[in-house]
Amino acid sequence: MKLNNFDKKLIFDNEEQVKKILDEKKMFLNGELINNFEFKDSKSCVMLQISDCIVSILRKYFMFLDRDESEVERDIGEFNDKQMSNFKLLNILLNKTRNYNPLFENFVTSIHLINKYNKYLKKYSYV
Repeated sequence: MKLNNFDKKLIFDNEEQVKKILDEKKMFLNGELINNFEFKDSKSCVMLQISDCIVSILRKYFMFLDRDESEVERDIGEFNDKQMSNFKLLNILLNKTRNYNPLFENFVTSIHLINKYNKYLKKYSYV
């Protein structure tokens, strides 16, 4: 697979500031213009709305983990059946995604948080 084969299209929510920067500052990879993106209004694009929901859930999940480990363990221990079921389902889904294609994971965080994520993913990604 060539690095400059832009056969995938990225869709972003309308952000005028970002659009302006991308219009002014053209990006190239291996001499080829990177233009495999477009902007859409999230109000009319259901996939952007779904993406926003998924990102929000993952943000909350990582905020939950990014605390003292004793607090995380205490809170998990206090989950009711429904909360534990949902917690496991989220971890199962994340683990399936990782197994399907590890490149779907991309972290910009501390190694400490990544290690905690891996720990809880392993511990709670079973039925």
